[in-house]
Amino acid sequence: MLASRGAAEEPTVNTSLLFRCVRVPRVLHIAYDNSLMLTREGVIRRGGYDVRSVLGNTSAMELLATDKAFDFVGLFQAANYSERSRMVLWLKTWLPLLPIVSLHWVYDEPVKGADVTLPAEHPAELLGVLHDRFPSTQTPPPPLS
Repeated sequence: MLASRGAAEEPTVNTSLLFRCVRVPRVLHIAYDNSLMLTREGVIRRGGYDVRSVLGNTSAMELLATDKAFDFVGLFQAANYSERSRMVLWLKTWLPLLPIVSLHWVYDEPVKGADVTLPAEHPAELLGVLHDRFPSTQTPPPPLS
């Protein structure tokens, strides 16, 4: 027969390990070229982000009319300067607190109004900046040599 210790003891459970909830940052990826969209989406997703890709400004505006739960917008380089500028202006007008990361070719002028502008030719730099500004659940990859 077991000796009674008085009141029944409750088992101890470490719930911090059972219910660890990690929120992955959401990215709205606005692309202007289908093959570049797929490539860039893969790079961002492998960096630890939840990516929603759209092709062009109109698709981005339509999506943002119903879903505004993004941590930042990635605006990429395949469109001309005026098209990307129009999108930045629209985003800053309708969603002024949503950060914008804009890529451009080295021979193009960076889009004014974007929160972060980077040359498109350096994808490792993109992920490094994203991890600095918008930490994901993964560590950033080492720089390319």
